[in-house]
Amino acid sequence: MRAFLDPGSDDTAFPQSVAAAIGLDLSSAPMGRAAGIGLVGSVLRYAEVSIQITDGKELRQWNAWVGFTTTRLIYPILGFAGFLQFFNAHFYGAKEEVELEVNSHFPGT
Repeated sequence: MRAFLDPGSDDTAFPQSVAAAIGLDLSSAPMGRAAGIGLVGSVLRYAEVSIQITDGKELRQWNAWVGFTTTRLIYPILGFAGFLQFFNAHFYGAKEEVELEVNSHFPGT
C-alpha cells in the first residue's frame, strides 16, 4: 500500500478501515487526538501492529504503535512515532526520492 512519508507528523496514522481489514479490534484501544495545519482535530485509536516496508530488494519489519482514524486519509501517514524514529532519511528533491537508512533505534529485522 502507498503511504505519505511526513517528517512533520508526530504520529504514524492509518485509516480505521485498515484495522478492520487486518482483524484488529480497536474498541478498547487507547485514544488520542491529532491535528494537521488548518484541519479539524481527529481522534486516533492506538494499537501495536507489525509494519513491513520493501523496495523490492530489502525488506524491513518491526512492531510499532500506530494511530487509526475514521478521518479520511488519501494515504496512510508515516510520521515520527512508529516509523521515522527508526530511520535516517535522506531527501533528494531534484530526483523526488527519499532514501531510508536504518538507525540504532530500529527494533526489527
